Amino acid sequence: MARIFQWAAISHAGLLAAALVLGVRARSARLEAMAAAPAASMSHVAAGAPAAPAATLDLQHSAGANMSLHVALAVFTLLAACLIQTVVFTYFTVTGKLIQQALALGKFDVPAGMAPVKRRKAWITRMVALSILPIVLAAGTGAWGIAGVPQQRWHLAAGLLVTLVHVLAYPAYHRRIVENGRHLDDAMRAYQEQKAAAARAAATPGT
Repeated sequence: MARIFQWAAISHAGLLAAALVLGVRARSARLEAMAAAPAASMSHVAAGAPAAPAATLDLQHSAGANMSLHVALAVFTLLAACLIQTVVFTYFTVTGKLIQQALALGKFDVPAGMAPVKRRKAWITRMVALSILPIVLAAGTGAWGIAGVPQQRWHLAAGLLVTLVHVLAYPAYHRRIVENGRHLDDAMRAYQEQKAAAARAAATPGT
């Protein structure tokens, strides 16, 4: 699980960076096209030419293409972020149950053995909630921008926040996934050893 998460986190961080760069480029191209359109329109009206200049059309086409790419990549990236958060949360829930069951079947001290697992699960729960919030902000401000509401600064800030939170959270996620995996291995190994010892004791005559 740790290696799978590592590759998923690296890939997703790259997608976040690409979506952010495309968003900045789309915003710059849009502002450039908006600035060029009035000046070009006035010059053509003065010259008696009804058609828009090719340069302005190229700028508008470039802005639209960049915006379409940004929206498509951003939607995919935000959905991937939600999927990764869900998988991480599910992993800690399932492994926590397995560790608890192994400790109970092996008749070990369940509260003491589960204490670090519960601490990691509580931390992951808080981080998942913290990571989902900027995703909602980025999606909301992005939708406003598509609808024509001027929210570019807020959307850029939300996009930066999404990238920053995930890039900082992923190494901590990975460390705790490794810790939980080792804890699960130790609990299962102890249970198997206890089970084997009980079987040997039952098979020994006179015990």
